[in-house]
Amino acid sequence: MSDLFKAFNELDIQTKSVSDLWMNDEVVLELSSSVGDFSLSKDIWGFVFIMADNNHDGIKILDEHLIKSGNFEKLDVDFNLYK
Repeated sequence: MSDLFKAFNELDIQTKSVSDLWMNDEVVLELSSSVGDFSLSKDIWGFVFIMADNNHDGIKILDEHLIKSGNFEKLDVDFNLYK
């Protein structure tokens, strides 16, 4: 998580709330930033999902920062496989 937030260092990320979803072994953080609001979900396997209902431009900027950091791997997913 520290590498993740380091990649977003320039975006003034602030934690609005944290929800421990113990029944799913998951933690969800509601975050605000200079590029808008989004949610970050981390599961027990270390996978992190970043979601934003109406902030697609902000997600693109987060993606650019993750790629630029060189510490993360982007995997394309066929969401139809998970319906």
